[in-house]
Amino acid sequence: MKYYSIVVKLTCLLIVAVLLREYYLSISSFPKLEPEVSLYETFGISDWLINYQGGFLRRGLAGEVLWRLYQLHPYNVVYVIIGITA
Repeated sequence: MKYYSIVVKLTCLLIVAVLLREYYLSISSFPKLEPEVSLYETFGISDWLINYQGGFLRRGLAGEVLWRLYQLHPYNVVYVIIGITA
């Protein structure tokens, strides 16, 4: 009976180890969730960040709204701009 309980425990341990390995491999194979922004796309992002701090500008409204929201609750501005333009 003692031999049977050792075999059952080792089998359970092996199953848990295999499941953890599969879980790790499935998580590590996911693509990055962060957007990859190239140098050429950053100019478009910087245009969205123009605000009224330097005086009145025609394109400053969106940047001013993003800036005020960032002051209330800090967030990653790049994600929001990519979400707006997508």
